Amino acid sequence: MKRLTALLLLSLPIWLAVTTAAVAQPSADEGRAAPAPSADTLRVGIFPRRNATQTATLFKPMLDYLGQQLERPVELITARDFPAFWEGVEARRFDLVHFNQYHYIKSHAYHGYDAVLSNQEFGEDDMAGAIYVRKDSGIKRVEQLRGRNIVFGGGKSAMMSYIIPTDLLRAAGLNQGDYRETFAISPPNSVFAVYFEQADAAGAGEVVWRLPLVSQRIDSGQLELIAVSEGAPHLPWAVREELDPDLKKRIVETLSNLENSEQGRGILKSAKLTGMRPIDDAAYDAHREIIFRVLGEKYH
Repeated sequence: MKRLTALLLLSLPIWLAVTTAAVAQPSADEGRAAPAPSADTLRVGIFPRRNATQTATLFKPMLDYLGQQLERPVELITARDFPAFWEGVEARRFDLVHFNQYHYIKSHAYHGYDAVLSNQEFGEDDMAGAIYVRKDSGIKRVEQLRGRNIVFGGGKSAMMSYIIPTDLLRAAGLNQGDYRETFAISPPNSVFAVYFEQADAAGAGEVVWRLPLVSQRIDSGQLELIAVSEGAPHLPWAVREELDPDLKKRIVETLSNLENSEQGRGILKSAKLTGMRPIDDAAYDAHREIIFRVLGEKYH
């Protein structure tokens, strides 16, 4: 029987701090603590969409450039799982944070973060959630998933891979208990589970089957989408509400203008982005409505 061992992998909550070139590097002396960041250091947190090492590699060129433009040190802090990341949000360790939509909405309500930018990926400003099946499964409508096994790509806080796909199920008349709910460690793994016939359907972002790490591993043509949500604003970047207004403005201008220069486009490519768009909190109101319908959680 075909298996995906990646579905069984667990990650330990380990914090990693990656100091950009704009910051003095710590001493190499073994056992000596790194110096504390200076008061004007801009601390950046990025949610664990990817593993911590890959995240640091992808975003280092962007944050090096941001530090140069702001003329201040920039420190990237990553975490290997969502609980560790959320610990940093609750402690307000970050000045600038990259979130999924659900975590952003919670952080805005409880921890004082305001959206200022959102990703553009594959030239698209919006994201959609979807439900995947194999083409040869005989499943053509969401209603046919009653009594079936559905694997979601992440936990119940995954906006595109759990909350929005669950909203699609509810719209088709399927409620909790009408299907078996299981979870994969990531959205790609949920899609792999369907491809390898370990689940009847998967909840994941519509973009997942187009990702190279998926399309290069499986024949995505053997999959089809039986439901796709409306597009909604992409993954947000937010700042602490008390951050200096001029600094906020410079961060937004620097990052939203990357696509306008050859150097900037190279930086975006390194981060697997095609652009960054100025945005505000109200852009995520549609997400708030979906969260309330699915989880019963109301945020303002």
